[in-house]
Amino acid sequence: MPPRCLEAVKSVTVQSDQSGVPSSAFQIFCKSCGGSALRLVEVFTGESTTGIDVQCEACGHKANLFDGMRHGYDGELGHTAMFVEGEKTSAPAMWFDDTPKRHDRIYAVFTYNNAPEENEATAKERGIAVIDLFDWFSVVEDNPKNGETMWDYECA
Repeated sequence: MPPRCLEAVKSVTVQSDQSGVPSSAFQIFCKSCGGSALRLVEVFTGESTTGIDVQCEACGHKANLFDGMRHGYDGELGHTAMFVEGEKTSAPAMWFDDTPKRHDRIYAVFTYNNAPEENEATAKERGIAVIDLFDWFSVVEDNPKNGETMWDYECA
């Protein structure tokens, strides 16, 4: 089962627990047409970068991949909303050479830094799934183990 934040896209599990660090990775596809060529669109809340959308190059469908206001450890527990406010805006994510961040094969990688027992207790207390209490979210191209990080966010 993937984390809740991947509901807006089609995802396929490709790995979990890399190198002894609790983590999981999912290849991402357009939920509308199944396409894999996706552009990244950064989402801002006020002046803070808080999320990432993907836009399919084949059909144009846009979906939220991650929203730090609602997803990850701090988002799920409402901590982010205590410190970040403002209107939501978005802009294409760009590389340093001003080309759009896009790729034919992207992965969402989730890393868990807390002890599993701690996350299990928090999840039970809050009535949420343990898998949704990840501490780090990354979008990686080509290979979830050693591909280039296109975008990442610390969630705790």
